[in-house]
Amino acid sequence: MKKIGLIVSLMFMLVILVACGGHTQSKNIESKKTKSWEITPTEIEVKESSKKGKNELVISYKAKNISKKEQGIVAADFFLSDNDEHYFYAKGSLKNINEVVKPGKEVEGKGYYIISKDLKNADLIYSPVNTKERAIWKNLTF
Repeated sequence: MKKIGLIVSLMFMLVILVACGGHTQSKNIESKKTKSWEITPTEIEVKESSKKGKNELVISYKAKNISKKEQGIVAADFFLSDNDEHYFYAKGSLKNINEVVKPGKEVEGKGYYIISKDLKNADLIYSPVNTKERAIWKNLTF
């Protein structure tokens, strides 16, 4: 009888944990090419943030260096815009993508962003500071 009670309790706790967690969206988001990179956002996950009224948005990326020289890619090269003059930049995190990539090689990594809880879609913009390259994924939903 105690085993059944324990199993039922564990199942209940598991359901609660799953219900309270974030949600992940992995849909076919198109790849974009710049002069140096082919970038694909592969997954978008929304998690609760410890900051009141905020969520944490986690975007997974695949990035292939299509140039002829070694170069870096970092989460700070990406930001979100809600088209209402609000911008959301990668938060300071050691988990953010921060890689130097050889020509022809591909890396995977994530960017972590703090967003408003009511934000449901935005443009994702790749715009590194040191180049004029730019790629925009319009109206991503999360």
